[in-house]
Amino acid sequence: AKAIEYFVVEDLSNWYIRRSRRRFWKSGWDEEKKSAYETLYQVLVELSKLCAPFIPFVSEILYGVLVKPLATGKESVHLEDYPLSNESQIDETLLRSMELARKLATLGRAVRNKVNIKLRQPLRKAILVVPREEERRFILPLADLIQEELNVKELEWVTHLPESVDIELKPRFAILGPRYGKKVQEIARFLTGCDRVRSRNFLEEGHLAFSLDGEEVILKKDEVEIVLKSREGFAIESDEGYAVILDTKLDAELKEEGIIRDFIHTVQTTRKENGFDVEDRIELYLLAGTDPAFANILKKYTHLVQDEILAEAILFQETGVGTEEVREYQLDGKRILFALRRRS
Repeated sequence: AKAIEYFVVEDLSNWYIRRSRRRFWKSGWDEEKKSAYETLYQVLVELSKLCAPFIPFVSEILYGVLVKPLATGKESVHLEDYPLSNESQIDETLLRSMELARKLATLGRAVRNKVNIKLRQPLRKAILVVPREEERRFILPLADLIQEELNVKELEWVTHLPESVDIELKPRFAILGPRYGKKVQEIARFLTGCDRVRSRNFLEEGHLAFSLDGEEVILKKDEVEIVLKSREGFAIESDEGYAVILDTKLDAELKEEGIIRDFIHTVQTTRKENGFDVEDRIELYLLAGTDPAFANILKKYTHLVQDEILAEAILFQETGVGTEEVREYQLDGKRILFALRRRS
């Protein structure tokens, strides 16, 4: 049951559905949109069977909503055979590459949280540390996906941490003390003077061996705190030898696009509040009283905004909508007045 819960929340909802949103709401009915819906349908049907022993009533409702209108299933989900995996359909290389892509995306989000930069704010560059050549080779086909998840303009792939990143090793005295007693101070001195190559190997391999008074000491990651320090304007997070370094400097162009991404998020929220369906096409009105600087930025990014919010048109005008439809929003110190209408 825990494994199913993790799959639904992390794999299905937070990853597949979120990553496929544009495929679901795009115009027309091409093969890409068709395959997205068919995949989600198949997953939900099998999920209703998997959940049946744990949440029998909810599973029955889900199964009925999905299967009965098409008359493709049995009278009840509880009459179905319990699903079994088909190992011939498992692509191990794809699974490994997607798992690594998600790890790098998670590290990227951790970097942004550390420096308090929202994911909607584009950044110039990400340096990705992937130690093994084989992994870099099979993850490169997912480079566009990773770049989109990190929301950066450029990716740089490297094998080791750049020289601009300092590695500092600090002993965890609470763990090392009971194990090594009086020798813990000597271990601390060794870690303080540890050269970059050994520190980097420890970061990537997870253990550090050295001799102390003729006795071999092998330290593991849980015994040592690893502190990574990047130069000003960059921030880093790492895990198990992998790392993501983000260029956190914001120029005028990046700031403008960040403002537009925030505005898109606001419009999407307003769509939901107005009860619009996910595929509804709309018209966006930018009204008098809006900060002129924002209006100029919006004009530069008109096509991007239209694609993201499914707007058939963006109209810059003073009047033409009822006051009850107008939304006021403050963004980066700029006042914005706008309204949405469903396109008939």
